[in-house]
Amino acid sequence: MAGTYIVGDKTKAAILKGSRKLFYKNGYKDTTYNDISTYLNINRALIPYHFNNKLALAVAVYNEIISTSRNEADELLDINELSDDLASAFNLIIFYRLFANKHLVEFVSDLISENSDILYDIDQEKAILSGLNEAYSKMDDTTIDLISNSMAAIRFRLISCLKENLLSPDDMARHYIDFALRYAGVSAEDIKELTDSAFQLADLITCEVKQNFQVAVSYR
Repeated sequence: MAGTYIVGDKTKAAILKGSRKLFYKNGYKDTTYNDISTYLNINRALIPYHFNNKLALAVAVYNEIISTSRNEADELLDINELSDDLASAFNLIIFYRLFANKHLVEFVSDLISENSDILYDIDQEKAILSGLNEAYSKMDDTTIDLISNSMAAIRFRLISCLKENLLSPDDMARHYIDFALRYAGVSAEDIKELTDSAFQLADLITCEVKQNFQVAVSYR
């Protein structure tokens, strides 16, 4: 029985890794279960067994990209030594800079077009807002839910703007931080000071998405 679980875990990891490559190469819409099963030489039925459907598989790929970039960037800069607001602003800049990769922009845009709510992690959004400013942690549940939903929508609208070449990744980060902190009542001067400090930190490292959606994080 234990061996069955080990094989299952290995198969799931292989599906995730293989689909990552195919999503990067062919895009989300043009990658099929047959493509993945042929590429990995596995039974096609194993894919929905582990990931329910193609959208769930793609979301798992997205989450892995985002978590890898954040974890490696945080470790490189020993982010636990930073204040909560500076750490949150830094993480937002790192997040948006990943979208300098056009394959990731197209990939995420396709996921949103299929299900506009699929990447909205409201708990994560609440954590980001609370990290940026303690005022959010003092709001009642209804208010913070509404604001978190609004900020999640803004996050992915900004990504759409990037696809349309209306903004740069750094512009997106600045807009998100500015929106969030202005709502919390932070002055323009304090917002600029925090944002500038976060960018100075972010500029110490390179965090980017490369071929096959691999994340590379290193000092500049």
